[in-house]
Amino acid sequence: MAGLVESANFSGRFSTLNGKALLSATRPDIIRSLLTVGYPSRKDAVLAVGPWRERLLVAMATGYLDRSLNTTPYFRNLEQT
Repeated sequence: MAGLVESANFSGRFSTLNGKALLSATRPDIIRSLLTVGYPSRKDAVLAVGPWRERLLVAMATGYLDRSLNTTPYFRNLEQT
């Protein structure tokens, strides 16, 4: 799935990130990004928090997003409280 991402207010050596970019992502990309936020790699994340986090995020992403990255009926019917 492709999407247009717009970023702003980066300064210094990160100023090149400002602007618009067309990015594509798959469900595995989203799972990987959820797992590795704050860690240099997937392996480092699993070593730090354990394999349960990876299993949890895979289950969430596959239960909440279909292959087109749209929310699933399961997700839309979750209790909202």
